[in-house]
Amino acid sequence: MRFGSFNGEILRTRRLELGYSPTEVYERIRIPVSCIEAMERSNMAALPPACYTVGFLRSYCEFLGLEPGPLIRAYTAKRRPSHRVLLERSTHIYEWLAGARMSVAMTWVIVCAVFAFGWLAYYVVVQSQAEVDNVEASTVDMIEAPEPLSLERFGY
Repeated sequence: MRFGSFNGEILRTRRLELGYSPTEVYERIRIPVSCIEAMERSNMAALPPACYTVGFLRSYCEFLGLEPGPLIRAYTAKRRPSHRVLLERSTHIYEWLAGARMSVAMTWVIVCAVFAFGWLAYYVVVQSQAEVDNVEASTVDMIEAPEPLSLERFGY
């Protein structure tokens, strides 16, 4: 088997040699019929996530009496994207991150603007009103204090 070329026809041929239908395989090892058919057609899009598919593939190969290692390696190699696809994706990620950084920067600008506006409003409205209401206390020289009361007046 060539590296990176998953051929599910091997599974189908071996299953037919043993005389099993996909439904009988399901009844024996509990792999969904849709997954069995997708593996046999090499239809990667119809398979569940890789963690499940590798387990299904291992169980199916062992049930059919095949060595699971080469088929699992071929499956994972076919599932892994090529180097060119990774480069294209990384370019898109950098563009997305640049946009994300810009949105984070704009968020901080807006937060700072709201904070500055709130401080300005407080300073103009509250502080100016406090200055108007603030009356300085002054000493009054014209009022004289009364004389203290003597206790003799009360009979002591």
